[in-house]
Amino acid sequence: MKINYGRQNSDDDGDNYIREARVSYKTDILFASRKELEEWAKKRGREHGCVVVVQRSRAKAVDLGCNCGGEPKLTAKIRRTCSIKKGCPFKLKGKHNRVGNFWKLEVVNETHNHDPFIFKEGHAYLRRMSGEMVDMVARLHADGLKTQKVAPLFRKRFPGAWFIDKDIHNLTEKWRKENTVGDTPMQVFESFLINNGFVYHTRENRATNRVEGVFFCHDTSHKMWRASPHLLLIDTTYNTNMYKWPFVQYIGMTSTSKSKSFCIAHAVLLRERQTDFTWPSGTSKVWDYIHQSWLLRDKEKFVSCWMADRLNFGETTTNRVESHHANLKRHLNGANNTLHALAAYALELIETQKVQIGATFEKSRITLKKDHNLQVFYRLHYKVSIKALTLLHKEYGKLEKMTESGHTCRHHMRMSMGLPCACELERHLNTCVPIPLKSIDPFWRKLDFDPVVAQVEEEDFEAKMEELKQTVLIRKD
Repeated sequence: MKINYGRQNSDDDGDNYIREARVSYKTDILFASRKELEEWAKKRGREHGCVVVVQRSRAKAVDLGCNCGGEPKLTAKIRRTCSIKKGCPFKLKGKHNRVGNFWKLEVVNETHNHDPFIFKEGHAYLRRMSGEMVDMVARLHADGLKTQKVAPLFRKRFPGAWFIDKDIHNLTEKWRKENTVGDTPMQVFESFLINNGFVYHTRENRATNRVEGVFFCHDTSHKMWRASPHLLLIDTTYNTNMYKWPFVQYIGMTSTSKSKSFCIAHAVLLRERQTDFTWPSGTSKVWDYIHQSWLLRDKEKFVSCWMADRLNFGETTTNRVESHHANLKRHLNGANNTLHALAAYALELIETQKVQIGATFEKSRITLKKDHNLQVFYRLHYKVSIKALTLLHKEYGKLEKMTESGHTCRHHMRMSMGLPCACELERHLNTCVPIPLKSIDPFWRKLDFDPVVAQVEEEDFEAKMEELKQTVLIRKD
């Protein structure tokens, strides 16, 4: 097949011209199907700067033409659109032969009134994506990748495809609108929370009737919290008291007596903090000295000393929470995110976190490290976390050093970790009795996501509140 482009024909003023292009589509090829005929004609057109499209299709015939065929629509619309229609007369016809059961291509008009294309990417028809391409864009978009990151991956997977970034953006925007319910961002956000298993509460300003706070928690997070209610880490991004409302909402999701006692104690502490203490005369200078010389500079050391004797399972800072915040920010890819996009990214992190935690649980149930293969740990194998055995092995290594230095056990492992300390380990070694499982805090024995059943007797909460008040008053005096 050969294309011969004719010379430019114009009038004396040079205002109008027609460039004729003759493409020889005459062929003796017999096609087994209409699809085979169409693909052959389209491929030959692309090879010679022509976009061939189906203009009309019937059971035993098909009309093919140039994508510039037909007249442009001049009717004004809301959107300012453009048209490539130039009234190109190029036309082919495919016919089915009943006798031989084959398809034959017939040339009706092989003339074009325009130049051949140079850049295929400029033609939307050539950029149309196959089903496989659309599926890949959908998967990458569902994974939270932006158009700028999807396009390079797409080009590597389909090196022969012609597309521009706008095509991917249009696809993702179409999906976003299809999945959008409601008119306002808040309606879209609430719809997303309801459809994806979130529990949420809102706080409105009664004067302006505007939402000023939203608390939401996914069911998976709630189940993981119920499975491990032993420790709760809270971190605030800003130095404000804005965390109080979401904190109360989250604690309110639990209904055990244990959580009620916690809420009462928290309320008393807040009240104590807000109380304006009256210092005895002559002590203000002492307080200023302590505050300026000790607390501002070394307050972390005081906290660490206090935490060493409190059950904290090794979590003495909020670094772990801050790392989760940083991970979420990396998924957000900037500040321009909708509320439901924020919840979607949080849901992805929650699901990933559950898988990772489940993997560590199973590893502890089936794996035994060589360092942990000691007779004193025999009853703990496959029943406590690997982290707990690692801490115990480290404490086990302190025994020899304590004997040489003459130091005594300060019981930090028992008080802060809920694990046998050095003196307990020494006692088990001397008696040749393995550490019993019950001497390990339930925190380290929890290797599944089943909810913890709180074995707490009903309490007189009014009496408990009064007792806490009296404790606060004694401390003030």
